[in-house]
Amino acid sequence: MGGELMQEEEHHSLGEVHSFAERWRLSESNREHGARALEVSPPDPQLISKFQSLSQAASTLVILVGAFVLLGGILGIANMNTMRPGLAQLKAQTAVCFILAGISLRLLRKEASGRLERGVAQACALLVALLGLLTLVDKLFGWELGIDQWVLRPNVAGSAAHGPSRMALMIALNFFLLGCALLVLDVETRGGYRASQFLTMLAGLASWSVILDSTLNPALSYLYLALPTALLFGVLCTGVLLVRPDRGLVAILASQSLGGMTARRLLPAAFGISVILAWLRWEGERAGLYDREHSVVLSAAVHLALLAGLIWWNARSLDRADAERRRAESVLRAAHHELEARVTERTADLAQANESLRMEITERKRAEEAASYLAAIVQSSEDAIIGKTLDGIIVSWNPGAERIYGYTAAEAIGRPISSLVPPEHEHELPEILGRVQRGERVDNFHTTRVKKNGEVLHISLTISPVRDAEGTIIGASAIARDITESTRAEQALQQANAVLTGWLHELEKRTRETTVLNEMGHLLQTCVSAEEAYAVIARSAQQLFPSDAGALCVLNASQNLVEAVAIWGQSLVGERVFAPEECWALRRGQVHAVEDPAPGLVCRHLGALRGLSYLCVPMMGQGEALGVLHVQSGGSSGEGQNRLTDAQQRLAVTAAGHIALALANLRLRETLRMQSIRDPLTGLFNRRYMEESLARELRRAARNQRRLGAIMLDLDRFKRFNDTFGHEAGDTLLRELGEFLRSRTRGEDIACRYGGEEFVVILPEASMEVTQQRAERLREEFKHLNVQHRGRSLGPVTLSVGVAVFPEHGSTAEEILRAADHALYQAKAEGRDRVALGAAAGKL
Repeated sequence: MGGELMQEEEHHSLGEVHSFAERWRLSESNREHGARALEVSPPDPQLISKFQSLSQAASTLVILVGAFVLLGGILGIANMNTMRPGLAQLKAQTAVCFILAGISLRLLRKEASGRLERGVAQACALLVALLGLLTLVDKLFGWELGIDQWVLRPNVAGSAAHGPSRMALMIALNFFLLGCALLVLDVETRGGYRASQFLTMLAGLASWSVILDSTLNPALSYLYLALPTALLFGVLCTGVLLVRPDRGLVAILASQSLGGMTARRLLPAAFGISVILAWLRWEGERAGLYDREHSVVLSAAVHLALLAGLIWWNARSLDRADAERRRAESVLRAAHHELEARVTERTADLAQANESLRMEITERKRAEEAASYLAAIVQSSEDAIIGKTLDGIIVSWNPGAERIYGYTAAEAIGRPISSLVPPEHEHELPEILGRVQRGERVDNFHTTRVKKNGEVLHISLTISPVRDAEGTIIGASAIARDITESTRAEQALQQANAVLTGWLHELEKRTRETTVLNEMGHLLQTCVSAEEAYAVIARSAQQLFPSDAGALCVLNASQNLVEAVAIWGQSLVGERVFAPEECWALRRGQVHAVEDPAPGLVCRHLGALRGLSYLCVPMMGQGEALGVLHVQSGGSSGEGQNRLTDAQQRLAVTAAGHIALALANLRLRETLRMQSIRDPLTGLFNRRYMEESLARELRRAARNQRRLGAIMLDLDRFKRFNDTFGHEAGDTLLRELGEFLRSRTRGEDIACRYGGEEFVVILPEASMEVTQQRAERLREEFKHLNVQHRGRSLGPVTLSVGVAVFPEHGSTAEEILRAADHALYQAKAEGRDRVALGAAAGKL
């Protein structure tokens, strides 16, 4: 065993060198802060496992030998109590103590043992210590407690031959020491020492001395340890020391350090050499090869030679490990220097990058400050500063322009500059734009412009071309200064106040209308059906157009009829259902407004319209027409009240956009829901919806104690059909089968495509007889169905059908489908074109 450990350490020593640098750093730190007690290198997990295995083997051996000896005592077989004839016997009391100690050691193999295991182990150790202590007291004081007769009464003949049947004094002392060691096995001092190891070493020393003496003189008195007992004590002491190989003094044996390697090499050799040499010495004396004086000299000489050899071998290994350590330190220093060089280089690169970034940030800040300053100049200027394209479209509009012209930036941007020019000065624009395109500058050009309120302004224009980074002219900038006399400015201010008052009223009205539109939008987002949406639209339209009548007309799914689904007002004129071509708005895809029905182009769906104006706004969503929003002017008390204003028309267009978006989203949600549960080829429900529906219907049937039928159909020889007519014809056949099933199922039935050419029909509240009849009818009718593809008859196609019924064929969806599938395959096996009934539950 020692040789194996030494060989492993020979291979392991090189691995230790690679971690030497880290251990050296830690050791230097330890020397700076003072040495700590029992600080060793991290243990080797493989050695820990081997040492613990050896400890378990030692406990097992002690238990087995003790049991063997105890059995010999019970049966009265003397040869079972000694290693060989002539040696002292192991007493029954000694065997019991070995058994208890072995059990305690085995139960304490894990440091985190269970409460029951630890309690039993402590009890066994306590019994061993008490038996040893009572025996010591009995022998020292001569109290004659009869302890040796507690287990078995001694054999008189055996006692006469081998001494009194008592536990020897040394045996009692060793049991007392080992019992105490097991009791305090996990007790550790602050310095990391363990009393159990010292107690075990003390007991082992006595055993080892007896083993050495036994090799020289086997004829020992029963007052000392017998050789079998000493060997068992040696095994037991070894097991106790190795049960916690990573704790206390023994931890050095399992460490990965050079000291641990040295200890594992020398200690087994020292003990083994001592025993072997002692035995050889005794055997040589007994054989008469030499006398006792020569044997002593020869033993000492051999001891010195072997010790010198061990020292040389260990020193050679340490020198080899030290050389590897120096090489590792050299590599580590080189790597350290290289890393420092890389860090220095990287630091310089980062410093340079930081400097470049700082300069870039500085330049950017300067540019931003300049742009901000320029923007502040433009924004704070009293003059109108306008940017426009070469086509005359306004692209920028400063507050000065808003003040002079009356248009806000939102109103002006995107409009042509010609909207500011009065008709008598329209000829100026092409000339000015031509000069700008040639790169010329227009300075102090006096002209007139029209404000938003229609007032004519006298202004002074300065126009300059705007160039991009390449120097290409991309637009023009115009600076306009108002040079109108102060009197006209006061008049303009009064007119502006009147206009602003009207805007305020219009704004209040727009605010109310916007609130209604927002509320309608929020409500439409929460609608889950078209009917709910139509009710919300009718209510909101009544609020938006309180004095007018109208209707929301929606195209049907076939796109061939338009139906009024939401109506408001009390005097709506027109048809409630009409064709799309009867509405000019739907035909043109544009808003269609009629101010006067007499000369106007009136939609046919309104019939004979008299004295009323109307507006039809087409609604588009997802690239297709959804319907039309129709608004009629209401009332007949005056001419002006029978006309829709521009604001009303814009409001109708806005409302139509909101409604179209909401209806498109609602249809999209419904389409997505249908796509998630429908098979795209046949239009039937898909497998996932079938499984969910079947589970739901089974729960309902179980709750109501009703039956439920399931029919599984499969097209016979569908693969050969595809090979003969092609996959396109196969798809046509599948679609025909889907339409066939839809036309022959009840409203509560669920027809699904299960997969490939397999279909499933769920029949709620259908008995076994009804389910079989329905299956036979489907099979028979489909056989006579004439399927056409591209004007060609595909011939008769048959079905194989499997039938399963709840609860006869199962109580879960999986069982029902499995039964129907099994019945389907049975129908296939019996010749196809037939209906087969599933097997009862539990017989599949």
